[in-house]
Amino acid sequence: MFGVGRAGPTEPDSVFTHGWLSSSEEPSDPEALRNLARWSAVRRLRSVADKALELARQPASLKLGKALEAQLTVFLPPSSHLLAELRADDAFRAQTLGALLVSDLVLKELSPGVDTNQVSQGAELVRFSAQTEDVDGSPMPVTVETRRCPGAKCPRCWRVGNDHPEDELCPRCKDAVSRLPPSYSTERC
Repeated sequence: MFGVGRAGPTEPDSVFTHGWLSSSEEPSDPEALRNLARWSAVRRLRSVADKALELARQPASLKLGKALEAQLTVFLPPSSHLLAELRADDAFRAQTLGALLVSDLVLKELSPGVDTNQVSQGAELVRFSAQTEDVDGSPMPVTVETRRCPGAKCPRCWRVGNDHPEDELCPRCKDAVSRLPPSYSTERC
């Protein structure tokens, strides 16, 4: 009989008999290390973006209900590794947009000398600046501007954009629905 969590010498090796990786057990594969560093930088960027989105939800601000109603303009230093990665890899940029949970992501270069402890609010946008870390762990200033995203809301994914008419699926959802088996009705989506 198999013991729970105790693999003996004659018992099969199973994922259930192993513990979680500790933080000291980082991958040794260079590609895995690169991905880990990229996604760590995205998580740090998301913390800054979440603060900007929360400011945009304030009654005196844009009064955003959901993050998917927002368009983020992210200003990163020209020398930023994260900016270079996002510009070079469209799939990574699309995944980052999904991780930020917003409808649109605009990337711009941060001008030198910008105050990175700045918060400003207006009728059209909220700007939040902070200090974070780049992909390589070096300090990096970032500014996030939050605006209400222009366009129509997709009834399937709720993303807002100018790439589809009101009450019609966005191109991303049209593509996904077109790949459903014929037995599925597109009216259920």
